[in-house]
Amino acid sequence: MNKWKRPLIVGVILSLAIMLPFPSIAVAADATVSIDAPAEVGEGTDFIARVNITEVVNFDAANYDITYDSSILEVTDVTDGVIGGTAIPVSIWGLIPSGVQGTIRVIQNIPGISGVSGSGYLAEIHFHVVGSAGSTSNITPSNAMLSDNTATEIPAIWVGDSVHVNTALDAGFSASPLEGVAGVTEFTFTDATTGGTPPYNYEWDFDNNGTVDSTAANPTYIYASAGTYTVSFTVTDSLSTSNAEIRAGYITVYQPVDAGFSASPLEGVAGVTEFTFTDATTGGTPPYTYEWDFDNDGTADNAAASPTHTYASAGTYTVSLDVTDSLSTSNTEAKTGYIAVYDPGDANKDGNVSSLDITKLERVIMGLDDPTPGADANADGSTDALDITKIELIIIGA
Repeated sequence: MNKWKRPLIVGVILSLAIMLPFPSIAVAADATVSIDAPAEVGEGTDFIARVNITEVVNFDAANYDITYDSSILEVTDVTDGVIGGTAIPVSIWGLIPSGVQGTIRVIQNIPGISGVSGSGYLAEIHFHVVGSAGSTSNITPSNAMLSDNTATEIPAIWVGDSVHVNTALDAGFSASPLEGVAGVTEFTFTDATTGGTPPYNYEWDFDNNGTVDSTAANPTYIYASAGTYTVSFTVTDSLSTSNAEIRAGYITVYQPVDAGFSASPLEGVAGVTEFTFTDATTGGTPPYTYEWDFDNDGTADNAAASPTHTYASAGTYTVSLDVTDSLSTSNTEAKTGYIAVYDPGDANKDGNVSSLDITKLERVIMGLDDPTPGADANADGSTDALDITKIELIIIGA
């Protein structure tokens, strides 16, 4: 009976095997390996091309060649990749064959035999641009093989890329105006950058103090304080290439024009006294233009820097000075009741010529009071008895 047991058991097993379906064997779909390089690169710049990989299963090792135009590009380094969070080390890389430019070979292997699945990139290839603007180089993979953790080749599609060389990024700008007044003048800065790969990002530092003041392409700015300013302008293109232009002492900012003046004397006689007005303006940008209004009636009486003026009538006068600098910035100073003008003989300055003025004049002659403009009634430059006679004639209308 024991002789049948084994055949019986074997028969049962075979019957079950025939009845039960065989498990399916998974066949990995093709992975895709593609070079990802920027479309545009600048002359003399550096860039990175990634060797991307998608949907790989149980990846363990790779070797592949990368070919490029060595008159346009040179490889400076090849660094590790990442798939599904796992580092993919570069075991070795170099130019092949020895002494021949234009092709590198890359060999990679993950330590251990566990393998890694997912998407990411095998490596990053670091290039330096040696070609001139207008040239184009293909970056092409070849002689490529991927291996899984059972030493079986992983089917893959390999795709290359190309880069076009444009002119190097060159930051540039202008400003208008180049001189202005603190707190007043609005300076307009205009981007004049060329080359690189737009769009650009901008960093303006209007006083070169290390702080970015604007990120607009063509900003405006008003300086709060007078001074000479160095302007720094940094441009970064879409490939993260940066270039800066710094213009030392480019902008000059002045204090606002501050009109000011004095006069001598401050009192006088109508039709006689010549008043001298002296400009004391500060700030702004000389040369200045002047508008003097000696009686503040809204009409300019003189355009000299330091004019003289004789008032025809007695009165108290407000004097106004409007100054405009070379940048067309204006400022006005008005001194209310600044000049007092009297009639001849009005020795006591009460606005009338009467016997009271004779008394005042006598006190002046005796040295009891200080001279007054009207005390010199006959305008001969002296205060004496002749002025008493003149006042008497004025009183009687002679």
